Amino acid sequence: MNLNKKVSLLVGCLVASSLIGGGVSFFGFYKLDVELQFITGPGWNASDGAMESTIEIQSQIRAIQNYMTHYAELNPDYAREQLTVQKESHENMLEAYKRMLDSGIIAEEDVQGLSHAFEQFERTNSKCSQVIKIMLKKVRTIAPYLPIFSLS
Repeated sequence: MNLNKKVSLLVGCLVASSLIGGGVSFFGFYKLDVELQFITGPGWNASDGAMESTIEIQSQIRAIQNYMTHYAELNPDYAREQLTVQKESHENMLEAYKRMLDSGIIAEEDVQGLSHAFEQFERTNSKCSQVIKIMLKKVRTIAPYLPIFSLS
């Protein structure tokens, strides 16, 4: 084998390894792009929706607890403010819950379980709202007789 053939073979091997390396790099970048699209798309929506749903449910519970505490302390203005917080948290929770389900990456049996738990939460929340409305009516009934109440 003469020098010319050896150099040609070496250049051929160099070109082949460059093409293989370029192909592997292109494939790696393609896979990375697909994974990043998933993470920043449906993956993010599912995880963010779950996190926000949890935060908003906790906010609703805290608002109801604050309402009950300040109702018992005869502080109706702050109590009414907590009802507004509870309502806003509920609306935000519904939006986050919908975003989580719309991501399409949660298994069907998990969606059914979540939907069942969500329906139970909604029923409990509805009953709690009814109790709060009854309590407000009672307060309005006795408020004129208590000088510390100023219901406007």
